[in-house]
Amino acid sequence: MVHVLTICLCAAATSQGETVVLVRGGKAAATIVVPGDASGDVRKAGQELSACVERLCGVALPVSDSGEGGAGTQLFIGPSDRSSTSDVSLANRDLESALREAFAIRVRDGDLFFTGRTPAAVCYAVLSFIENDLGVRWFAPGDLWEYLPPCEEGELTVQLEDREVVPDTSLRIWIGHDWFDSWQQWNWRNRASSRSKPIRNRMGNELQDAYPVEVHGESHPEYYPLIRGRRFVPPPGRLTRETNFWPCSSNPEVAAVAADFIRNWFDADPDNRPSFSMGMDDVTNICECDACCALDPPGAFEKDQFSDRNYAFVNAVAREVKKTHPDHNIGVLIYRQLRQPPVNVPQMEDNVYGFLTQNCAIWWNPGTEEADKELTRDWARRFKLPLGRYEYYGLGTFTSRFYPHTMDRQIKFDHQLGFEANYTEIYTFLPHTAPMI
Repeated sequence: MVHVLTICLCAAATSQGETVVLVRGGKAAATIVVPGDASGDVRKAGQELSACVERLCGVALPVSDSGEGGAGTQLFIGPSDRSSTSDVSLANRDLESALREAFAIRVRDGDLFFTGRTPAAVCYAVLSFIENDLGVRWFAPGDLWEYLPPCEEGELTVQLEDREVVPDTSLRIWIGHDWFDSWQQWNWRNRASSRSKPIRNRMGNELQDAYPVEVHGESHPEYYPLIRGRRFVPPPGRLTRETNFWPCSSNPEVAAVAADFIRNWFDADPDNRPSFSMGMDDVTNICECDACCALDPPGAFEKDQFSDRNYAFVNAVAREVKKTHPDHNIGVLIYRQLRQPPVNVPQMEDNVYGFLTQNCAIWWNPGTEEADKELTRDWARRFKLPLGRYEYYGLGTFTSRFYPHTMDRQIKFDHQLGFEANYTEIYTFLPHTAPMI
């Protein structure tokens, strides 16, 4: 980890650009200027910049929150009367979601301008400056995990070039682990916001809700899986890992019930439910009836592989839902028993998206990386909607596994194939996984 930091900081130190003096001779040589009508987060970004400068060299920069400048170099955070319409000149880019987060840092007449398409993007500009130009790192929540590069007391000068940035992926969401202020602060510093809602992000097992035992258990036991000659009707109440099930998907009525349930689910909250997940996660109660098994290629059932029957079922439901809700989507989780591509389902319906699971931590094993990439290419050809990746950091390990170069290859490979999301299941034993997050 120290070696990686050294590389990053040396790169920043040797880059060419205009010299900007922030602190000299133990006194502030710059003023942070925040518009009077700035949002709370933009004001927070100004305070964060001042505090980071103080932690680096012992001198805080004054913050003017009225939009009026002060002494020395001016650091304008957000729009000002000296801003230019060309400060963020990325209108020709076609990635709308990323454009909302586009930002620029510019040096003009000796002053700095942090601008963005939105208040959040303005914050990204400031946080990018703190990381990439001041060399500060936040490896995990809390002060213990903050890295401050060596700096002379009472002196701070940076070399800065103009830059425009459009995020490669948008939006970046870190699910959970934000129960404390330190976690929320860390999320914000790392430009991950759980308040942003992407359209296609549902992937868990929501299908079971379509077959409540209280409604169908007695009247339609044939909807439930046949296990060792008997219909498995789970007990009433919350489903557990032992009682999770996948319905008898060869039954046409089962697909019709699912389609009706999904339509009603969309209609119950149209503004916040653009997608529904038919993802099969850790399900063990899977139908053994002759009709379902007939949908499997030879030997698939014995190998615990159910891609053909499952994706045929998903397509059947998706076609029905599309008749009434053409702008809504169905999600699937390409995982475990469903990770291998089906033999007899060459294409998914155009309203279906998927999250493909993978653990790039095991790419050290010869042939694994290329096999995963070939599998990914195959799946990408079967979907018209962009895929998402479901990754794991820290899965099944009691020792440190730190592999940033592998992560870099994996994310760039997915990006080249047009993936729109990366969801990572993270095991937060901080010494192991926090630096990778």
